[in-house]
Formats: sequence, structure tokens, C-alpha cells
Amino acid sequence: MTLYEELINLGEYYLAGYAKNINKSRNEKVAKAIECHFMHSSLPKHESNAFYPEGKFSFYSTGESLGLYSYCIGLLGMDMAKFESTYASVSHENKEAFEKLYQDLVYYAPGQVCNKENISGGLSWTHSTINYDRIIREGLDSYLERIKKNQEKNPPFYNALKVTYSAIKILHKRIIKLLKSATNPDKRLIKAFMKVPFKPAGDFYEALVCINFMYYIDDCDNLGRLDQYLYPYLKDTPDDQAIELLKDLWRNIDKTNGFHVTVGGINQKGEDGTNHLTHLILKSAKNFRRPQISFLYKETESEETKKLILEDWKSGSGQPALYNNKLFLQNYAGKLKVAKKDMWRMCFGGCTEPNINGMSNTGSTSCGLQNLLIFERCMYQYLEDSKSYKDFYNKFINSTKISLLKATAEVALDMQLKSKYVALPVRSLLVDDCIDKGLDYQSGGARYNAASMGFGGTSNVANALYTLKKLGFGKKYTNKEIIDACKNDFVGYEKLLSDINKLPKFGQDCDEVDEIYADYLKQCTELVLKQKGTRGDHCPWGSTFNLFTTYAMLGKNVGATPDGRHAQDPLGDSIGATQGDDTEGPTALIKSVTKLPLPNFITVPVFNIRINKSSLTKKKEQDKIVAMIDTFFKLDGMQMQATVADQKELLEALKHPEKYKNLIVRIGGYSEYFNNLDEDLKREVIKRVEHF
Repeated sequence: MTLYEELINLGEYYLAGYAKNINKSRNEKVAKAIECHFMHSSLPKHESNAFYPEGKFSFYSTGESLGLYSYCIGLLGMDMAKFESTYASVSHENKEAFEKLYQDLVYYAPGQVCNKENISGGLSWTHSTINYDRIIREGLDSYLERIKKNQEKNPPFYNALKVTYSAIKILHKRIIKLLKSATNPDKRLIKAFMKVPFKPAGDFYEALVCINFMYYIDDCDNLGRLDQYLYPYLKDTPDDQAIELLKDLWRNIDKTNGFHVTVGGINQKGEDGTNHLTHLILKSAKNFRRPQISFLYKETESEETKKLILEDWKSGSGQPALYNNKLFLQNYAGKLKVAKKDMWRMCFGGCTEPNINGMSNTGSTSCGLQNLLIFERCMYQYLEDSKSYKDFYNKFINSTKISLLKATAEVALDMQLKSKYVALPVRSLLVDDCIDKGLDYQSGGARYNAASMGFGGTSNVANALYTLKKLGFGKKYTNKEIIDACKNDFVGYEKLLSDINKLPKFGQDCDEVDEIYADYLKQCTELVLKQKGTRGDHCPWGSTFNLFTTYAMLGKNVGATPDGRHAQDPLGDSIGATQGDDTEGPTALIKSVTKLPLPNFITVPVFNIRINKSSLTKKKEQDKIVAMIDTFFKLDGMQMQATVADQKELLEALKHPEKYKNLIVRIGGYSEYFNNLDEDLKREVIKRVEHF
């Protein structure tokens, strides 16, 4: 019996397919692995959703020993106990071939050459959006025609794409057979599947069936500019039916922990893109944790649109997050060099990473600096012997820049190794221009490529530097006293801690603190912009500030710091004030934030604000909130997202989680159920100052 046959019998379909093509190119091996997996793996029943697949299901994780393919980094990992059991079950004559298969399969893991400390929101991750609009408009059969047309450019690569197409076809046929075998077959769904995704969609329902199916094929990442590419199909569908269908789609995205839908902005003509479908999406998103709805906000938004945004906020879903359409367009055109004809494709993926709908590999969270950890090390190494605040600050800036350059160099090498050893054939098939170029998604095949550097704990850094400037260097305390206080977590140094807590903090519109923060970020982000990745001809770097749930975890690595933070406490959340510091009101907070070099953050500086739920029921308070939003964007704010929950509600949820299963808050760049957070993060959300 061959190794392929043994692995099939053991239910290791992905491994079996990979073994069958072991002597071919990596793209061909991975494509064959996916085809074999799609041919044999189990499928869930069709239950109550309008679409199929449905619910918490992944085509790439059905009981095999491997984590299998992922849109993000390829092979996710393995169940070692199951893998060892499989190895033990393989016959003696196939053991050597199995070992060779394993070594080849896991030869390089994404991020392997990167320092694992250089993570603030992710490491070597790549969220993106496949070209849904092209798929529903042309059908996948047109993709096969394009593959055949270009076959001679790179035969192994195109063979892999044909196998990937075949894998989807095999799975599609199995799904139709399963749907037909049901006790009460869904004739409408079967009829739609007889067309999509291989032929163009004819109406709104068929388009959504296609989108849902391809969403699962892409391992449940993002849907991109849904209100733009789906709008032409809406015309004959009543609003109430459209909303119910959208809700079924949202249920699937929520259960699969999928990510983004982007609305608003501009349309393909470069005109106002907020349309009737935009409004239906906003109406349908109430009370849903996922998908993240990102709204590209313009000065010209209508009162109706603003009202719908506030109604969604009032529901407590945290949707939508708002993005400065004008500044992101400028950034994409200038720094990412996005062509004018593609500007309408601007969208976001993952938590909140930039995408060009259907055409990008923007390295959404390539790496990130733990800035407060760098500060702590510099404090112990340099502070006592520094002659002045400026002397210490320069040493700290230089240390930050050295860490930054090392991190970007590691990511550049990681890109090269992923290009060689980590194939993503599904993305190569479904993201433009991989087919036309004859290049894998990992090798620069996408039309737009980029990389991203994150930051962590910089509001803490700014406040700590301000403490040194105002209290250190003998002004009130010696530097050694400040160092010793931090070593002892302020035990025995309560007077110093009291003096620190009396100082102004970032988020209170104190120019001196804000200038420290702005200068530090300016120097960091300008250096990031000078770097270049190694994926494709043009692979710029951008900065991001998106800590999602990591700001509590990263704080565990850092002792007490001169901003008054205790050892192992969480870091400041993303670009805004450290939790609880924005005590001077929302106007002071947004003035502080907009003094920062926000346009340097191509890949989104996340800004959280907490709003009292009851304020959204009062017209006067609603007007104030809209005025705050408009002011923030006029001052060149880039992104704003709101947690809408009353303090009493959060405190009760902390005590009685069983009563608040559907309470949603914003964390980093996305919405999450409050009960899904660990205790540290729950308390950090509660610490946020409640505005209005």
C-alpha cells in the first residue's frame, strides 16, 4: 500500500494529497493537498440559514492532525498527539517517506526568523480580501480560461491554480448532492448553486450565496466593499428581505470569528459611495458582534446616515467604526501608490488593517515594537548616567530605531522565505493580479503589496518621559530614586507615585505631554516609511496602532514605569489615552490625539472612546456626539470607534456574566463579547472614562 493510500485510510486527507505531489512544486503540493481534503472531508448538515455552508465551520479543520491551510499564514499548526498517532499507524515501509513528507511540509513556519518579542498585534500575518466582485460578475469558469491563456508563463504555478479550481469544483458538486439529499431540500438554494460560483450571479440572493460560499473557501476572512460590488444586484429585492439575508450572512461571520465589511467612501466613479445598500447594511448590523463594519466617513454624510450610525452605536454592537475617507484616500494614493481607478476598493480587513478589495497583500500585522519594554530597558541601562532629559531621550530614540530596523529586516527575510516555502494557492487564484503575472500571492502576485509595523504602550512612554522631564534630573527627585521606585513597584515611594499621578497625562490636551508623544511617534513612523519590503516591485511599510486584546498580555512583560503604571499592568490601549487618563472630557481627548502624526499611520491608528448609552437616547447629546465626530475628522483624525455601555452595566456584567452574554465592547480594532475577555481586559474596559 502506498503512503497516499495509508493516509487516506487514516483520514489524513490533506497529508495524503501533499504526499501524492511530493516531488512537485510547493504550490502544486499544497493545491493537491487542498483538493484531496475537499474530496474526502466531512460536510455539516444544512440547518436553518439561507446559505450554505453555515455556522461555526471551517473547510480547513475537520479532525485531521494538521491545522491545515489558512488565509493568513498557510499551515496553522498541528495536533501533535494525533500526528504522532498517525505516524505510529503508518507501515514500516512508508515511515521514511512519511518523515520526508513531514520535514518538507513544515520546512518553514511564517515568522520563524523574526524575534518573537517584536509583536504588538501580530507577527507575519496577512489579512486580505479576495475579489468577490469579479467572482460574482464573471464566475470562476472565467478564471480557468485566464489560467489556460497564461499557462506557458509558469507551468507549475498554473497547474497548481487548475488543481485549486478543481478542488472548489469537487467540493461544490458534493454540496449540491448534500443539499438535494435533505428531507426538505432548499430548492432556491440548490438552484442558486447550479449557477454560482462558476457562472455569474443573476440577482441579490445568488450573489449572496456565491459570496457566502467563497467566504468559507477563503477560510473566513473579509468581505471588503460589500455595499459597492453588491449594490447592482439589489434592485429587485425588497428591503425587508435584503435585511434578513444580510443577517444570515452576519450570523455566519459572527460564528466563524470572521472579520470586516467596509461601507461608505466613494464608488467606482469616484463619487459619494454611500447608497441604499449601505443603509441596509447598517440597519441589519445592530446587535451583531461581527462582522466589523468600517464606515469610510465623509464631510458630506447625510443626516439620515449619521442617524443610522448612532442607532447602531446605541444598540451596543460597537458598529460601525469610522474612518477618515479623505485622509485614507490620500495615504493610499501617495504611499501605497493605488491607481485612481482602484481607489473605490479601499477597505479594511482583520481587526482594522488596510486592503485594496480583491487586489492586495498588505502584510496587515507584519510585526510590532513593544515600545514601553524598550523604554524600561533604556531606563535601567542609561537613565542614571544621563546628563539631561535630552541626553536620555536621544539614547531612548536611538534604541527604538535600532529595534525597529532589526524588526523590518527580519520581516523582509521572512517575506523571501514565505515566497519560497509557504504557498497560498487559494489566494493566488482569487486575488488579482496573481493569474495575470504568473506569481504566487506570497511572491508579489497581488497588485498591491505592503508591510506593517505596530506599536505598543506609547501613551505610557509619553507619560513616563514627561515624568522624567518634570520630576527627574534633580528637579524634585534623582534619577536613581525614580529607578529604585520602579524596581520596587513604588512600595516605599508613595510620595513619588502621588507626585506622578498629579502630573498632566496624554489625553488631557496638555501641549507639553502631547508634544513629547508627537515627536516620538513622528521619528518612529518616518523611519518606518523609509523601509521597503521584499514582496513584489513596490512593497512599502506603514505604521499601525492596533493592540486588540494584546495590551494586557504585553503588559505582563514590563515592570513598573515612571508614568505611575504598576508592574505587569496592561499597556495603554492603542493610540488614545491610557485607560482612565482622559479625565478632561472628549474635546481634550480628541485634541491630544489629533496633535499626533496620524497620517503617517497608513495601516490605521485605532482610537477608542467610551460613550454612555443613555446619551444616545437624547437629541441634544446626539448632536454633541455628531459634532465631536465631525470635529475629530476635521482635525485630521484617522479612525474612531465607540464602546457604548453604561458603567453600571459593565460592573454588573463583571459580577454576573451569565446575565450579560450579549454585552459587546470594542477592544483594539474590533468588537468582542465582554464575557470573552479575561479579567484584566474587562477591568481595563471599565477603567475607560465614560463620555457624554
